[in-house]
Amino acid sequence: MSPLVRTWISDLTTRFHVTLTEAWESESWEPYSSIMEMSGGEGESHGAVVLSLVTLFMSMIEAFFDHFKSMAEAAAFPVSIRPEWVSDMEDKILKSFSTFLNNLLKLFTAERAWHELMPPPPTYAAISSDDGVEQFFEQFKRMGRGIEKGLADKGLGKKRTPFDEAVVAVAADAARSARRMCVQVASVLYCKEKLKALTAAFQRGWDGVVARVASFEGRTAPPPPQLALHENGAIVADAFLERMYTFFGAKLVFEDLRRPLFDDLYSQPSRESLAAEMGPTLGTGEPPLVRRLLDGVLFTVQQLTPSRPVRDELVWSVLTATVEALMRVVLDGEPSRSFTADDAEKLAADVKLLQDYVVARQGEVVYGLPAEVAGRGTRPLHEVVALMRQPTGELRSELRRALDGLEGAPDKHIAWRVVLHRQDGEPIVTEHRAELRDLLRRSPGQFVHGKRKEES
Repeated sequence: MSPLVRTWISDLTTRFHVTLTEAWESESWEPYSSIMEMSGGEGESHGAVVLSLVTLFMSMIEAFFDHFKSMAEAAAFPVSIRPEWVSDMEDKILKSFSTFLNNLLKLFTAERAWHELMPPPPTYAAISSDDGVEQFFEQFKRMGRGIEKGLADKGLGKKRTPFDEAVVAVAADAARSARRMCVQVASVLYCKEKLKALTAAFQRGWDGVVARVASFEGRTAPPPPQLALHENGAIVADAFLERMYTFFGAKLVFEDLRRPLFDDLYSQPSRESLAAEMGPTLGTGEPPLVRRLLDGVLFTVQQLTPSRPVRDELVWSVLTATVEALMRVVLDGEPSRSFTADDAEKLAADVKLLQDYVVARQGEVVYGLPAEVAGRGTRPLHEVVALMRQPTGELRSELRRALDGLEGAPDKHIAWRVVLHRQDGEPIVTEHRAELRDLLRRSPGQFVHGKRKEES
């Protein structure tokens, strides 16, 4: 009978998959209940498809045990169910759950790793040649400090949307992306929570088997199955959530908000002189640029993610992605950016503004992080600010200490990038060109994002 039972289980699973596919194809990834203040439950921010998923799983379990119950009642005899059949059914549900999560992750990421969303870093190929260093620093003078000027030289400058209009447009795009991704995260959380109910359904069904067997004198119930759906399913869900949390901020910052952060930040249009003031910054405008870019995103997180631990994960992801963007702009922003020691204070002000922005304050920023966590998130930028503050002569000494690997020296990949983007850094780069060339081949693609806060 065992092969027949296994075939029946497979057939049952296939029929339910057809129904689930139809539900998946019609999913809009809007919150199941759009009136969050009336729903009062985390599950209300999930998509409709997961209701179908959980309902189908529950129906499969009930159909399985009801089938044998009907057989027992018709035969007036306790038809036995083997524990391995129950385990097989449980395994089918777990595999279906994993397949669903895998499909959701593919949709969530469009099958991209988070770091693939970042603009490609410059190669710094110019400093590999004898006269390349001079050419590298000459491009700062040709372009000024303005990306608009560089684009205008290529006949592209007039096609760009004015900065403030672009900010409004991309912020709206980011808020829409955040809404869809929050619903998808909530959908995984809903499924994870319902694993308890599914395991309980298995247990109820098995208890019914035991009761029926016990009603016949002299019959002994088979040993109970080892039910592991809740435990194993939670492990699978947590692994997927971890990847979704990391991707969340990357999608918003590296893709949706790319223009104002990667293209325009610290690269003010129409900048004709290297002595001109650095801008725009995160504090530019009213309200400040950081709020115009992220208010919609974080309000959406607050609205659709009542769970504080999950909300912290999503806000942390946005924070570290933003820090990563600032690191890339300051350290790998050539040729449209170059800095002086005086610019360090403006960057320091931006770091403080960003950190304060994501810190929770009673009755004001309910989506915020604890102050110590926000501080860990922005910590990499403090090292950059400290290096940028140093006069060129001291910066030369710090680079030498970093290249020699001395204790307490700054990170060499960061130190040499600060020098490369220093307006008067040409003599230092010329002096250390051979060592810097070697560093180019081993340079990290990213600095911050993707690291857990415990490791920061």
